[in-house]
Amino acid sequence: MKRVLVESPYRGNNYNNVELNVRYGCACLRDCLLRDEAPFASHLLYTLNGVFDDKNPAEREKGIKAGWAWGEAAELSAFYVDLITDWKHFVGIARGYKRAIEKSRPVEFRNLPDDVLNLLDSRIVPDRKPIDVLVRELSIFLESLKE
Repeated sequence: MKRVLVESPYRGNNYNNVELNVRYGCACLRDCLLRDEAPFASHLLYTLNGVFDDKNPAEREKGIKAGWAWGEAAELSAFYVDLITDWKHFVGIARGYKRAIEKSRPVEFRNLPDDVLNLLDSRIVPDRKPIDVLVRELSIFLESLKE
């Protein structure tokens, strides 16, 4: 089994959709398992009650760094992007992408099947941006962070 670091939304736009984002993240883990992959999602594990408080900047940063440390063993970073609307609300995922590229880890952008998304929230599929558009927007967003 390939070890896969899963990148999916958690905080989003000011923690407005955490419940949906967690359900989505769990569906992403399932998607990986169905692909015979061994997924890891630090943002779902480290934010469990009693572990770290994602709203505490120091704890959030420690959690991100711990996920990156685990990512050193990953063979792929899988970016699940169905819920991405504007990269400025998903800086954690953008940082994960930048880190994967810096570490020369292969990356893959993924969508979940429409039927899975419709079970989570029927508004996702009609509002979803195409992957090629999101990748282009991510590149522009990362360039803007350099300035």
